[in-house]
This record gives sequence, C-alpha cells and structure tokens, in this order.
Amino acid sequence: MPIGRSASAWKAAKSTARSWASVAPTRGSSRWLSEVPRPWPGMCFSTEEEGPSAEELADHLAFQLERLAAMREAAARLMGRDRLGRDVFARGMPEGISTHRNVMYQATLLDLMQAYARIRTKDDFRPYVMDRDAILTMEQALDRLRGMIAFAGQWSDLSSYLPVEWQGDAARRRSSLAATFAATLELAKEGRVEIRQSDIFGLIELRKKPE
Repeated sequence: MPIGRSASAWKAAKSTARSWASVAPTRGSSRWLSEVPRPWPGMCFSTEEEGPSAEELADHLAFQLERLAAMREAAARLMGRDRLGRDVFARGMPEGISTHRNVMYQATLLDLMQAYARIRTKDDFRPYVMDRDAILTMEQALDRLRGMIAFAGQWSDLSSYLPVEWQGDAARRRSSLAATFAATLELAKEGRVEIRQSDIFGLIELRKKPE
C-alpha cells in the first residue's frame, strides 16, 4: 500500500474515532458504551514522519470496525428499550386522601338523665351497704335467750327479754323484738321453751319447758 494512501486512511479512521467519541452520552448509554472495545494495551503507532506502517493501519482499521459494530449494537439495544410517553408513562398529579366523618348521636331522655346522674353522683357514689347498727340479728338474740331461758320457770312477756339498750329507740326496738321472736320459735322447735298467746294480737309469753 502506498505511504500517501495509508496516511490518508489513517487520518480518516482517526477522524471517525473522534466523531464517535464526541457524541454526548444519553440516558442509559453509559452502560452500553462501557462494552465498546478499548484500544489494546500494546497498540501503538510509529512516530516517524513517514506515518504508520501498513500493518499498523490494518490493525487500527480492524479495531475501529470492531468498535463501530459494538456501538451500533449498543445503540440498537438502547433504542429498543421502552420509551417514556410511548411505552411507559409518568405518574400524574398525586391524589390526596380526604376523610369525611359524620357523627350521629342517638340517645333517649332516659339515657340523658342517667348520664347526668352519673356525673352528679360520681364523687359521692358508694355501693349500698345496709346499716346494721340498728339491727339485731336472730343469731345474736338466740345466743342471748339460751343463756336466759334456764331461769325462766314462770310465764313472762316476750318484751322482757329484749336488751335494755335497744328499748329506747323505736327502730331498734322493732328489730330486737322481731329477732327475739324468731329466736323463741327456734327454741320452741328444739323443745326447750313453751309459747302461748291468750288473745289475738295479745301479749306473747314464754317459759322454760318443764323437764
């Protein structure tokens, strides 16, 4: 190959390489261009004035052709991807989420009165406990009568067996009278006392049952 012709071919190949290198990379092209062959480490050109030899030009031309093929393949793969606006679309305006709450109250007059009563009495409320200060239980009266009936040989009024401290208050007297009468019936059931009443609503008398 003539030297002049070889020099012109080398200049043309060099210009082509520069034109390809000056192309601005597009989005995603950096990965494809990374696969383009790089110059061989051992590739070098003669620095003499007459230019490169024919063998060097042939190697360089083969390298440029291989580089061009790789660029075309990378470009084809890049253009074959999905395009924005044609194959894929960007998200539009974000949609806000709004919450609408409708509260409906359903209550009767009784519910309102109960709620008002709970508010008014929540500080003073206490569970109902029966006041036993004015109540004499049957067990207490029975224990008292069992100790006294041994000395009751004569008929005596039922009210005489009531505790003295319970006779001043009317409420305590009624409670002690009812408890003492119930205890008397229990002793009569056991066969330890006798009970009699002369008239309707008359006095109730009792005495120890004779042996």
